Amino acid sequence: MKKHIFSLLCLVLGLVIGVGGHLIYDLASARGDADPSPSVLVTPVSGTSNQELIDQSYNVLSLIKAGDFASLSKLVHPEYGIYFSPYSNINLSSNQWFSPDMLAALDKAENSFVWGVYDGSGEPISLTVAEYFTRFVYDRNFASAPIITVDRVAKSGNTLENTPEVFPGCRFVDFYIPSSSEETLDWSLLRLIYEEYDGALYLVAIVHNEYTV
Repeated sequence: MKKHIFSLLCLVLGLVIGVGGHLIYDLASARGDADPSPSVLVTPVSGTSNQELIDQSYNVLSLIKAGDFASLSKLVHPEYGIYFSPYSNINLSSNQWFSPDMLAALDKAENSFVWGVYDGSGEPISLTVAEYFTRFVYDRNFASAPIITVDRVAKSGNTLENTPEVFPGCRFVDFYIPSSSEETLDWSLLRLIYEEYDGALYLVAIVHNEYTV
């Protein structure tokens, strides 16, 4: 009798696990993330869907990686232009700004710009476009970032987070690469910030962040 009861319990448990497995798979498929990497955290909002915003952001990353400033400029806010901030504390008076036309011509720029100040020393960040993009934009392969957040800060360091204050009502996507180990602080993050114009979302800022003192 005990053997029959045990067999019945095993059968029921197997059915529960099987159904649960199908439910998990179906939910993952419905979200479009059957592949568990990257992890995506989103905040539900109206307007442009989260998936559309993520797709648009991956396109931005591909243009940045290719150095295609002409194509990138078409995604920049026509009126506001775009700011570049080396850290998550955005400062519109010291961070570098470009109009769409100025951005389109950056592939020909060889002079240095002041993009802000270095964390710790407070010295001006005077770099060419190529140098700045290598150090403070695409310093890691963000297209392969394991964690993506939409309208949520993926990682905060010691630097003040002021994205919502500087760009109220904006939408943003964080591409976050965690530290390589618990002992190191080599995490890196790239944030793409958008504002609406004529029914579409356009870039208004590209923000980098990392461990700061």
